[in-house]
Amino acid sequence: MAFVHYPTFEAARDKWFERASRVDRSNLFVMLAQRDGCMEDDVRAFDELPFKHKVAFTAQPMPDCQSAVYIPGFADGNQVRVLSDYVSKFSGRRIIDEFDIVRFLNGSSY
Repeated sequence: MAFVHYPTFEAARDKWFERASRVDRSNLFVMLAQRDGCMEDDVRAFDELPFKHKVAFTAQPMPDCQSAVYIPGFADGNQVRVLSDYVSKFSGRRIIDEFDIVRFLNGSSY
């Protein structure tokens, strides 16, 4: 197995664990998109996870879930569309742009 920046697996593994140790687990921002078989129960389980900053993009409104965000018009059946897809060929905007990511990163709840 070859690694681009490391001569051995052990060197790559050691660097991975060194970097992972710097992650502040109390300050993570976690996102979920209700896609690919993700059901309402999965969204509810996500809502219960012990992360302060989390958002779940859902295919329908889920007012009983604090982390659920429904963006009208961007569901495809029982799942949300790919969030990085363009809204239209001419808009230059992506679906995720309908979400105020700056507000989320600044710690505001939805």
